[in-house]
Amino acid sequence: MKKSLNKLLLILLAVLLLPMVLFTAYQISNLNENEKVLTEIYDNQLDAILFSVNQYSQDLVDAWGRDLTMAVENDALTEEAIDLFLQENEAISYIMLADTTLEKVQLWTLLEDDPEIVELLQDSLRRNMPLIKKLQTYRRGGYFKKEPWGRINPGSLIDQSSLMFLLNADVEYQICLLVMDPGLFITQNLAQRIQAVTQENFIISAYNDRDNTQIVVSDTIRLESPQKKPLWLLPDYSLGIVLKGETIQALARKRTTNNLLILLGVNAILIFGLWLIYRNIQKEVKLAKIKSDFVSNVSHEIRTPLALISMFAETLEMNRVPSEEKRQEYYHIIGQEANRLGGIVNKILSFSKMEAGKVQYRLEKTNLSEIVKEILDTYEYHLKSQGFSCDFHPNGSLPQVSADKDAVSEAIINLLDNAIKYSDKSHTIKVTLGMQDQWAFVEVQDFGLGISTQDQKYIFDKFYRVPSGSVHNTKGTGLGLTLVSHIMEAHGGSVQLESNPGKGSKFRLLFPTITDESIL
Repeated sequence: MKKSLNKLLLILLAVLLLPMVLFTAYQISNLNENEKVLTEIYDNQLDAILFSVNQYSQDLVDAWGRDLTMAVENDALTEEAIDLFLQENEAISYIMLADTTLEKVQLWTLLEDDPEIVELLQDSLRRNMPLIKKLQTYRRGGYFKKEPWGRINPGSLIDQSSLMFLLNADVEYQICLLVMDPGLFITQNLAQRIQAVTQENFIISAYNDRDNTQIVVSDTIRLESPQKKPLWLLPDYSLGIVLKGETIQALARKRTTNNLLILLGVNAILIFGLWLIYRNIQKEVKLAKIKSDFVSNVSHEIRTPLALISMFAETLEMNRVPSEEKRQEYYHIIGQEANRLGGIVNKILSFSKMEAGKVQYRLEKTNLSEIVKEILDTYEYHLKSQGFSCDFHPNGSLPQVSADKDAVSEAIINLLDNAIKYSDKSHTIKVTLGMQDQWAFVEVQDFGLGISTQDQKYIFDKFYRVPSGSVHNTKGTGLGLTLVSHIMEAHGGSVQLESNPGKGSKFRLLFPTITDESIL
């Protein structure tokens, strides 16, 4: 065993510790690579945020275009309607509509009207006739395209950005030119959207690229080395974004350092853990084997009632029952086996609660005779189906005890199950009620295999089953007697065992009576 443990320890060192050491060395050699990956992820996130702002600005202008198009098509382009439109959208300085010859134009503005402005805008349109023809091609294809122009006439009366789109080809005015104040457009139309997407984690600002001035939108802090993307509708402007607080490079280095410290700590914990494993490995191996046997045994225990339920249910479903009496018998069998299956599941759940310390018992004045009688009445079919008979010795003069009826029933049923499993050739089970000094007891006795003196001190341990002969071949969960012991301890009682190999076993559950001072 010593050599096996040493060998297992070496395997654990190779499997657990060596990979962690190699991974730590790998992390140290790849600091720059990790920083590069994080930066790329960060840049992609910033691109997505800037794309969202740009898309919002384009959607806003699309809405303007739809409103103007509908007004022209419905002949609703009145002075009052345009004035209201300009008042609601202060960023728009001028709206010019023109026909395809550029001879017939109409201009709206809330600013001072100047004839020279009309000439400047017409001249700008004439210089961009190739672009207008391109937009006409898009419009005939059913595509509503906007074209940003940038500044109309730098240094002139109109030193502002503009964009152009075409209206319906069937109306008189087909060309629409919007002249906007970029600063107002950004602060009044994009500020709310920018605040929404930053979510207090980023700072986004707009820049005038001509003079590199910053139009602060989401914060009053001037950005240092921001990541910039052009604003689609305003060619001379861009959006800059940075992460609040530390830079992504600092965060990447900090994250890598933290990871290395964690890895070193994990390595230290692994070394300590290996030492603990070495001390406890024999016990764990034994427990693993016991648990494996437990799963196998539970599977066998569940399979039998499931098979009976399935068989009788199929018989009933196919209407192969000759009489109503037989049908009722099958229903009764299904119910009994379902209860048995439920008992197995409840046993496992009870053990789980017991292990977690969550079991709570409701102690009430209880008559042991009534509990035992009810159990035997319910268990009668199961006993007969196994070929067993029950020799019951009641005691009508038993004093009441303080007990949880369901828990006591579970303990007695576990003893009956064990008696059936380990009775071997003898198929008689004796159940006796009586008094031992000031203690009331329930005794379950079988006349089967019995338990050796060596094994008797382990049988109340969880998952333990006698590992020899036909006892070992008998299926079971290995939890029954553990639950019995726990239940009796919770009731202030105890379990007594008398057993001889080949002569059977006698389990006696001792309960303090209601008059016993120990429970007052």
